[in-house]
Amino acid sequence: MFQMSSQQIIDDVSNTVKNVGFLETLSTKIGQYSGAAINRLFSIYKDQDKSEYTVFLSRYLTEKICIQTGCEQFTRSLVHFCTLHHPVAKGLMLEDLFFMVVHHQGLALHVRGEDAQEAWQAAPVVTCLIPLTKGVVESQSCDFWVRPPDFNHPGYDGVFLSRSRKLVRFVQVTAAKDHDLKLQYFKELIDNLVLVGFPVQRIEICFIVLRKDLECFKVSKVFGQGSLEQYGFAKGNERRSIRVMGVELI
Repeated sequence: MFQMSSQQIIDDVSNTVKNVGFLETLSTKIGQYSGAAINRLFSIYKDQDKSEYTVFLSRYLTEKICIQTGCEQFTRSLVHFCTLHHPVAKGLMLEDLFFMVVHHQGLALHVRGEDAQEAWQAAPVVTCLIPLTKGVVESQSCDFWVRPPDFNHPGYDGVFLSRSRKLVRFVQVTAAKDHDLKLQYFKELIDNLVLVGFPVQRIEICFIVLRKDLECFKVSKVFGQGSLEQYGFAKGNERRSIRVMGVELI
């Protein structure tokens, strides 16, 4: 692929995506298009214990294939990937799926401590660097998500911005059963938003976990205590203000 022009790569990958039928077949190297798929859609890695796991080459491909096959078939096919047995790859796949679903169809979430589900409506997802520019914040006339492009962004995986509700909702998507809370990174973005003129009145911090882990998930360490005190996160008691929400994506 390195010997091909950019346009040739785009055309080749697009054709491969169009031919995706059953991901289970492609990921097991069986079938007419499987050889091309391994090079163009998937990467196969070996872990320290020599076991293999499969991941998509990029977030772009993950989204395109999910749209092509449908979210239901896409998520069902993941059980055939060794990805789901590898904790880091599983977490990345859950994160990608979360943003695809909130972008294209919206999502129902189970909230810990509450009986009813909470529905989040579909909204655009904008991938851009943090800190945000005034242009990015003003480019959307409706509610939207911001997703940093960098792998393992500190503190959070994305943020939902609603100008009409003056709401900033941070999300950390994780397949783990515990996670640190690093409030200093939340404060940095809040200060950034205020600086570019976004109205900040209410802040939510949500950990998005697998439905089966909803009750057992815990926030392990809290850093930057007191950073969000003016927004209702009492210093030393920030855990009480965190929302834990379960999803059934994988």
